[in-house]
Amino acid sequence: MGQDSLPSFLGIRIKPLAAERAARAARTLELFVTSLVERSGGKLPTQFTVTLPKAATIEEVTALVRSLESLESRLHLEAGALTLELMVETPRALLGPDGGCPLPALVAATRGRCVGVHFGVYDYSAALEIAPARQGLRHSACDHARHIMQVALAGTGVILSAGSTNVLPVPPRDHLLRAWRLHFQDVRHCLWSGFYHGWDLHPGQLVTRYVAAYGFFRECLESTAVGTVLEDPAARGVRASLIQLGLNCGAITQAEADAADGALQRSGISATNRS
Repeated sequence: MGQDSLPSFLGIRIKPLAAERAARAARTLELFVTSLVERSGGKLPTQFTVTLPKAATIEEVTALVRSLESLESRLHLEAGALTLELMVETPRALLGPDGGCPLPALVAATRGRCVGVHFGVYDYSAALEIAPARQGLRHSACDHARHIMQVALAGTGVILSAGSTNVLPVPPRDHLLRAWRLHFQDVRHCLWSGFYHGWDLHPGQLVTRYVAAYGFFRECLESTAVGTVLEDPAARGVRASLIQLGLNCGAITQAEADAADGALQRSGISATNRS
């Protein structure tokens, strides 16, 4: 913070707020945020987020919101300064006893603090008793779960994150290359599925995330208005949003975005006016 070199997004993931871990989670949150604010002269980093794993009940979310409100009050922070993310890692976060999807209610229980919902590939797979050797980001059960997340939270502005790849790119060389190939394919799969955010477990995975993301967003510059595919206005609207994402992450230059914006404006859609 002193050098003004923090990443754009940061925060802390606490333990789940299930009964057996709730006290530890609350204590970790209290110690971390209090120490951070005290050592920074009463300030929080921008975009600081608390991640709640295995979110499954409204009571857990409500308890976390109360803790955040208490911290803001005690530390004289602006109301709403502490945002949160929910992690979907259990089947009951997607399908409740009444047959409905609890996700909208869980997000509503955050009282406007929820900025993201993340999918936890491996805990979710284990909960379905999928064999460890078959667990992975592209398993059909994980695709199904992410599709439910998309449908349940469409139009809410909550950012969805697709999950991670647990095969790490480390020596020997043959394993490194296999791990990179797997991670590239995983990221590519999620991008094509409409999940434009993910998270990684090893610095070496940044290599393939950059390659997959940059390639995908640069492909979004390619117009299909001329040729064998007729893009309707809704599809062009999505393209405009993706061009903005590509610009934000550095895959597309401002000049390229401006050129694409001109083409889309001629179609009645502006890329730079969408977020």
